Amino acid sequence: MILFRICNTTSLNLTNNTDSLNSRIQSQIIYSIIIGCVALICGYIRTACFNLLADRQIRIIRKTLFQSILKKDIDFFDRHKTGELGTCLTDDVNKIYNGIGAKLSMTIEIASTFIGCLGIGKFIFVKALFESESVI
Repeated sequence: MILFRICNTTSLNLTNNTDSLNSRIQSQIIYSIIIGCVALICGYIRTACFNLLADRQIRIIRKTLFQSILKKDIDFFDRHKTGELGTCLTDDVNKIYNGIGAKLSMTIEIASTFIGCLGIGKFIFVKALFESESVI
């Protein structure tokens, strides 16, 4: 009986379906454009905020590190080469900056996208499950 209801195409009015199909496609295109624009704006805000956070943290780290270098004894500077300390300082601080700025924000974005997709998928699955039970 269910198969007959699904396959029964004699009672369908196919002439008006093209107008409703076109309007549904246009609304879906508009929704997709809006979602894309919101994602672009949120991505820019995310990048700007995390880069600002990374800049502030790096400034504090450099200031603290510079103060600790100034407190070292002369013997410390005799044991290390001239450019070695500056190179290590710059490389390590750049790694921290990249970790806080780009990688942390990307990790949060990917995790939130994954959780959101799971939630939406579960909602759609439950909705489809209830709709299929009402047909039977």
